[in-house]
Amino acid sequence: MREIWLPIEGYGNCYSVSSLGRVMRTAPRNVKRHPTRSRAKPFKPSICRAFINRGGYPQVRIGPTGHQATVCVHRLVATAFVENPLALPEVNHIDGHKANNIATNLEWVTHQQNLKHATATGLQRTRRGEESPRSKLTESDVIAIRSDRRVAAAIASDYGVSKGNVYAIKQRRAWTHLL
Repeated sequence: MREIWLPIEGYGNCYSVSSLGRVMRTAPRNVKRHPTRSRAKPFKPSICRAFINRGGYPQVRIGPTGHQATVCVHRLVATAFVENPLALPEVNHIDGHKANNIATNLEWVTHQQNLKHATATGLQRTRRGEESPRSKLTESDVIAIRSDRRVAAAIASDYGVSKGNVYAIKQRRAWTHLL
């Protein structure tokens, strides 16, 4: 695949991003020169070093010295190379690999689409039932609630949940993964 470079919007011609997910400084930063130096070194464009943030995404620092912004590389690549006619807010990695910032691997999506893709590809696991940190009940409790014929208020007080939870469990709107 051929590497194509485009300037990054909002940074003039100081920085460029490539279709292969690299960022390059193409103009010198405003750096104070030492007063005794007679001439400055000639500028040579250089690739910006990316670092991995807590979420696992490569980021770079771009901008003038003292006013640098930290931006995710995949957002720079998508903004420059991937059309977004619907003005969708998030960038999705099609293959699910956060470090693969090639333009053909990126797409604009809604937050809901991004979560659905993460779940479908196994990047994010939905915690159901007892696995959920918010769960007050066990699977055996749910089975017992479904077979209990008492009024919902009595069942709710026994298990420390609301009547609404009891109704949802009995009508199989909650804990749907249990038969």
